[in-house]
Amino acid sequence: MSLDFVRHARWLDRDRAVGYAKILALAYVPLLIIPYLYAIGTQPGGRPNVDFMSFWSAGSLFWRDPASAYDAAAQIAFQAEAFQSHGRYLPFLYPPPFLALVAPLALIPFAVAYPTWVAATYAVYLGAARRLLRAGAWPIAVFPALYVNAVQGQTAALFTGLFVAAGLLMARRPFVAGLVFGCLIFKPQLGLLIPLALIAGGFWRTLLGAALSSLALLLLALVAFGPETYAAFMGAGSTSLGLLQEGSPLGWAKVQSLYGALRQIGAPAWAAIGSQGLLSLAAAGAVAWVWRSGADALTRLAALATGSLLATPYVLDYDFVLLIVPLCWLARRGMESGFGPWGKLLLLTIYVTPVICRPAAITLGFNLMPLLVVGLLGLIAATALGEAPAGKVRSAAL
Repeated sequence: MSLDFVRHARWLDRDRAVGYAKILALAYVPLLIIPYLYAIGTQPGGRPNVDFMSFWSAGSLFWRDPASAYDAAAQIAFQAEAFQSHGRYLPFLYPPPFLALVAPLALIPFAVAYPTWVAATYAVYLGAARRLLRAGAWPIAVFPALYVNAVQGQTAALFTGLFVAAGLLMARRPFVAGLVFGCLIFKPQLGLLIPLALIAGGFWRTLLGAALSSLALLLLALVAFGPETYAAFMGAGSTSLGLLQEGSPLGWAKVQSLYGALRQIGAPAWAAIGSQGLLSLAAAGAVAWVWRSGADALTRLAALATGSLLATPYVLDYDFVLLIVPLCWLARRGMESGFGPWGKLLLLTIYVTPVICRPAAITLGFNLMPLLVVGLLGLIAATALGEAPAGKVRSAAL
């Protein structure tokens, strides 16, 4: 890409962005159909593992005994029979309330349940995210991170849709917004900074709603599925810790945190987790400051989304669906102030990196994605610093 092209005024204006997005939408048709055909076993060469297999397996085992959804031996046996996995299996690591979502899907064939789940969670995402930037509906709808999420049948689209919906509700219905935030307990590693942000911003009704809905979901699952299911879930937690210590079965390049990047280049676990801890504290501090600074709603939500991706050591490539929030913040800022060429290049870089971050990490031998996300959070915090009222800045510094 030449500098002259980057400086060209119209290479990424609104009309061209929509046009590029429509072309991308057409490209997704074969790009989604081919992995789907392999996943349901209609193509030669065997089935690849897609994460939705663990959801469907857990749902199927749930109807026998809810606790067995977390039993490694039961999962191995079931997946070997259902998917010819030959000893390889995908563990189910989600909290018991999530079983209420996956259990009904197991009542229909996998070939139907898989696209149904992808379509339903995509609808939640699009229904909320398109309201972040009404002029950007097409680019939002085909955000490349969604492709990674869809192929795996993962939960990032659902998480992002609920996250954005809660953020949009905060101004008008703060308690209801909290109820929605509380539903995000199915992916707790990405919700670590939500209580901190709400406390820093003084959103006490939202915090109350989040606490009530999350506790209600946990208690309902306890009553409905039994304490033995929670005991099995806690036992399965050792699998998550094992993945963090030993790496994803697909390699460290899939783990998109600073911890994963350092482990990929051979850093010892203690150094990687120590560095991750420092970054998590810095991200928490930046998010708390932005929420306390009097920044506008989209800036706050963008900081929280970006900080949440930095604060956990367990963030994978499909989790970057959440980057749609800071992307919309960046696009809106550009439209309000006049987008310079380098701002457009930054926007495009962040837009496309979720789909190439893992292969890039494999090729380079080091994952640069955490550095990009750190820079994005720094930009959001610096913008909030420049716009916050002086009194707010002083109180934040005390």
